[in-house]
Amino acid sequence: MQRTTIAVGLLNAVSILILSGPSASAQTVAIVSTNRGWYTETGIHLDGTNYITGDHHSTGCSPCQSDFRSYFVFDLTNYPVPFASAKLALNEPATGYKSPDPSETYELHDVTTPISTLTFGGGVAAHTDLGTGIVYGSRVINSTEVGTLEINLNPAAIAALNSARGGFFAIGGSLTTLDNIQNEERIFAATQDPPIVAELRVTLVPEPATLLFAAVFAGSLYMRRPPRRAALANRHFTNTKL
Repeated sequence: MQRTTIAVGLLNAVSILILSGPSASAQTVAIVSTNRGWYTETGIHLDGTNYITGDHHSTGCSPCQSDFRSYFVFDLTNYPVPFASAKLALNEPATGYKSPDPSETYELHDVTTPISTLTFGGGVAAHTDLGTGIVYGSRVINSTEVGTLEINLNPAAIAALNSARGGFFAIGGSLTTLDNIQNEERIFAATQDPPIVAELRVTLVPEPATLLFAAVFAGSLYMRRPPRRAALANRHFTNTKL
C-alpha cells in the first residue's frame, strides 16, 4: 500500500508541475536590440541611432544617399530555451515614410559581417551584406501605417536564432522596391526619437520532456508491481492444507 501511495503521489506531483510550471505553455518575451543603425552604398555608417532605410535625397539631407540599409543586433546570451517563433518589431514614425509609391517592401536578411565590424564600421562590404544572402522575412509597408510594425521571421531565421543562442545575433534590412532614381523613397526615418522600438518578440519552446520522463518512470513502477491482494491470495492458497 505504501509503494502504491508513493507512486500515485509522485504521478500527481509531476502532473501538477507539467500543467502549471513555466514550461507547460509557450512564453513570449521581448528582446530589445543592443545596437541598431544604418549603412549607405558608399560605406558611410552610423551606429546607435535611427534605422532609416531606402533612398534619401530630400532638401537638406545629410548624407544624401540612394540606398540606406538598416541593421539590428540582439544579445541572446541569456536564452538557453529554444525559440519556436519570432517577430521583429520596429517603429514607423508619422514622418518615417516618404515615397511617391503607396507602399514599399522591406526585406530582412542574415548578416555574416562580424558584430564588432558591423557596429564599428564595415564599409561598402557591410552595406552589401545587409541586403543580400538568406532572406529572413519581408513586409509590405503602406504609406498610411504609423506606429509599431511587426515582421514575421521565417524558419530560416528561427534556425539562425537558435544557433546564435548564447551569443549575439544580427539582422539586416533593405528596401527591394527602390526605383533607382535620386528621390525620396524611404521608411523608418526619425526612429531615434521616442518611442524607440527595435526588438525581437520571441516565443520560447516549452520543455516538459524531463518532467514527462519522471511521470512515465513513476507510472512504470506502479504498473509493474502486482496487486497486493492478488499476492496475498496466492500465498494463502499455497499454504492451505487439503
